[in-house]
Amino acid sequence: MKKHAILVMVLSTMYFTNAQNFENNFKADICESFQEEFSKVRNSKIAFNNSFKKELTKYASIIDGAIQEDDVNKKFVKGQAARNELKLKFQVDLVYDCEFYYRAKLEERKKVMAKGIIGVSMADLPRLDEKVAMYPISMNYASRGATHLFLGNLKEAELDLRESINTESKKNRFSKISKQTALLALVLEEQGRIEEAKELYSQIYAETEDLDAAVFRALADKNSTTNSRRQSTNIRTTKRESKKEEVKNTTDLKKLFKLEDKKKNN
Repeated sequence: MKKHAILVMVLSTMYFTNAQNFENNFKADICESFQEEFSKVRNSKIAFNNSFKKELTKYASIIDGAIQEDDVNKKFVKGQAARNELKLKFQVDLVYDCEFYYRAKLEERKKVMAKGIIGVSMADLPRLDEKVAMYPISMNYASRGATHLFLGNLKEAELDLRESINTESKKNRFSKISKQTALLALVLEEQGRIEEAKELYSQIYAETEDLDAAVFRALADKNSTTNSRRQSTNIRTTKRESKKEEVKNTTDLKKLFKLEDKKKNN
């Protein structure tokens, strides 16, 4: 019995390791292809889809080989499900595992923000205030909240978006507030409240299975990790510079004392 248990454990470990290696290799190939595809289409989703289909030709037989099913039709269905599962998973994983993909996603988000900033002005607010005063409904709070966000009024944006969500959520329709929730998460990101933003993205994905929410959560997570490393590097650099300055000052003092001693001796 012990030998059987050990054999099962060894085989399970080997299967997991091989599956992990297969996924890592698949993702690495997609990452490499993605750079070429993105340079052609300048759209991360299209570039990913093209790269996935291109690199799938190397791994399709491995995917199908792992499916234990004698019925041809059932095996086909399971094979399609496995392909779709990998396709969804990789679009999130590559935020962490492919630097070019991460930067492309980040740039696209920045462009959306820039477009929003260009499209609003302070002159829009009186009209939006009137709409909210006359019709205090979710949509009007959301419009004013988005405008505040693009104007950089983050506190006002948060208040309006929360009011929009609260007004609509009383009707128990989360799908109707997913956009407002995503905007609120972005506001929280801009305020540096990353963990709160990640929770909202997780909630959106859990309720709607919107892949963008999962990708945005990964971006927020990666950004916070990257920024933490930069801050840590800056602290270490500052400490090194301080030590150098200390040594320099000490050396200068020693030189000064030596000069003073020489003067006294003379």
